[in-house]
Amino acid sequence: MPARQTHATDGECIPRPIDIIRDTDAVRDTDTTQNNGKRGALTNWRYSPEVPSVFLQSWGSLLVVVHSLSAIVLCGASVHQALLAVQLVRQRPVRSGLLRIYGWTTLLAYLSTVMAGALLYPRYRVVIRALFLDRHAPWAANLFDFKENLATIGLPLAIGALLIAQPLSTIGLSTPTTSDEVLNSRSNAAASQSSLRVVIWTYGVMTVGTALVCLTNVVAGLLCTAVRGA
Repeated sequence: MPARQTHATDGECIPRPIDIIRDTDAVRDTDTTQNNGKRGALTNWRYSPEVPSVFLQSWGSLLVVVHSLSAIVLCGASVHQALLAVQLVRQRPVRSGLLRIYGWTTLLAYLSTVMAGALLYPRYRVVIRALFLDRHAPWAANLFDFKENLATIGLPLAIGALLIAQPLSTIGLSTPTTSDEVLNSRSNAAASQSSLRVVIWTYGVMTVGTALVCLTNVVAGLLCTAVRGA
């Protein structure tokens, strides 16, 4: 994304293209810091006047906080939801209301995380990736792309888990009738035990899949941030 500047030739200002990468190197090689005075020390070059401003750049810090907090809530809710599904698969009693609570919390936190990440992406693409990761840590840039692609799989899983959790929470899965039978048969008489088991296993796959996607993305995001901070 080239910017433009002018230089004087016989009193006339003639525009010429600026290579942001080259000019960034010049800033890093010539600037000195007030603290140690060492030549070539890395200053706040990401906000140099030579680098054009990008969408919501001044809001970057706030968006990073929102994105991080949403991801923390998402991980907690998705893991709890997966644990409930495992309990159902093992025919253990669960509180039906928690199926709805964690289903909605997971989906809303997922949407919040995705929205904050989308607003941050222009800043990441120019300030973090173009000026640093692509040149010094391409593996981190590729890991970030993998993380984003994986996130597109987790969202449908979270939606599907919520859709299944709604009817499951109304058919009385929390009180076993005997020590060997955990699923209560207060669902309508036409629903067989085998079909209910299929629904529960589907719910388990979706919730565990959502939790694995969320945990993987958090680890990948931390690795990328460790290479170059937000």
